[in-house]
Amino acid sequence: MEALAILNGCRFGNSRGLSSVIIESDSLESISCLKDMARNGSWDAFPILVKCFSLGKDFPNCRWSWVPRSANSAADYLASSKCREACDQIWVDRPPSSLVHVLFNDGLPCPP
Repeated sequence: MEALAILNGCRFGNSRGLSSVIIESDSLESISCLKDMARNGSWDAFPILVKCFSLGKDFPNCRWSWVPRSANSAADYLASSKCREACDQIWVDRPPSSLVHVLFNDGLPCPP
């Protein structure tokens, strides 16, 4: 699932025509594999990570970054909550109400 989330992030950035991206994940195994494709990773995630790596080459500036889960509670909340309100929507300016408290606890700005 972590590799699929990374792949969706790469596709999202690609569809927006972004030139510089930082792809973050709390999956150390996935990020380590993307930083060094010769590294042995999970056999079931490897084909997905190869697609991610290939999409990463489409960005002139792409960086793979590991973020500890404790510093990424908003993403962890969304991944574990199955919150329909937050799925398949772009809500940069106005996050779903169910996520506001998590963003606030992460120290991120939230709408009033």
